[in-house]
Amino acid sequence: SLKIKNDTKLYSFSLANGFTSYILGDSICKGHIKGLDDKISKYVPETKGTLYENTSIKDLINMSAGDSEVIGKKGVSSMKWAFEVVQNKTTSKKFLESISGKSVSDKIFNFNNFLPDLVSRAIDVASPGGLKNAYQQFANKSGTSSEMFFLIDKNGWPMTHGWLFADREDFLRLSIQIYKDWNSDSCLGKYFKDLESNKINISKNSDYSGFFYFNLKNKSRNVQ
Repeated sequence: SLKIKNDTKLYSFSLANGFTSYILGDSICKGHIKGLDDKISKYVPETKGTLYENTSIKDLINMSAGDSEVIGKKGVSSMKWAFEVVQNKTTSKKFLESISGKSVSDKIFNFNNFLPDLVSRAIDVASPGGLKNAYQQFANKSGTSSEMFFLIDKNGWPMTHGWLFADREDFLRLSIQIYKDWNSDSCLGKYFKDLESNKINISKNSDYSGFFYFNLKNKSRNVQ
């Protein structure tokens, strides 16, 4: 594109979800988060009294949190919520307050923009230096060449469902690092292989796990 230069900052859309998964795995490997079976309320107490209170991190990253009645398929439009957050019309905490007392519905696949932000909040709380420092370590390891940044809402909660900014070459560097660690024998490699072994089927051609789509036709992995 003539309009996009090598140093143009682009926003990530759902590509950032895969980066969130990477940082989550790294946080588990470093002991900041115990594991995927932990309840989200252990790290984000604002979820207590909501349908997310007893939801595992694993269900969150599989988009199977039982929240289809409140956001996405039957609830508030996930896209509408995402744009209202970035326009400072609402916040993640306000959304949690609005669903207080709601019950968990069937834990079917329900892709929405709130869950990556909720997981990012858990990382932000649990990791020394917060999500910013976790991203800095990821960037250093990946060899990124310029500044990256993500947006936060009025309460300081990360908005990583689509609002991570970097240039196109640094997005590629981050993705290459995921590929390298995925295929390694490291703790992160085990984390990714466990995700892959516990995929959930969501359609004739796709499985999903840990904020990644898996294409059944050509066996490729797709971040989202």
